Amino acid sequence: MLSPLMLLEENISFAWQGGAVDFFEVVKKRRSIRKFKADPFPEDAIKKAFDAAVLAPNSSNTQTWDFYWVKNPELKQKVVNACLNQSAARTASHLVVVVADPANWKRSLVPNIEWAKAANAPGLVMGYYTKLIPMTYRFGLSNFFAPFKWVAINLMGLKKPI
Repeated sequence: MLSPLMLLEENISFAWQGGAVDFFEVVKKRRSIRKFKADPFPEDAIKKAFDAAVLAPNSSNTQTWDFYWVKNPELKQKVVNACLNQSAARTASHLVVVVADPANWKRSLVPNIEWAKAANAPGLVMGYYTKLIPMTYRFGLSNFFAPFKWVAINLMGLKKPI
């Protein structure tokens, strides 16, 4: 009899540069790089990585992150210093700084609501984006009420899925 892991190993593969690759083989062969060659790295590959990164799953599609591609040599040196002069940062031809700010949920709220309207989403989805997301993510004086908000949201979830 096959174990669940064996079934998983048999069925997982994904497209990698146009060909099918076994996921577990990729995981087994991965390595952490601490020192990079001085070979040029194509900017198109970095742009493609950014395009993929913004599609990453996240809480309610709030996308609370920002990516900063550090190209300026003086600024790069400051980032290397902030990384305690580690060889991985020092030898990399490109650096990307990722910053998460929970307050950024506000900038995605309107596009998410517009998307839901355009998709003719059910009222439950519209309520999620127009009422629950603002109530859950709002900062400021309402942080005092966070434990009460948590209880209220969980109680609402007992009545109907959120």
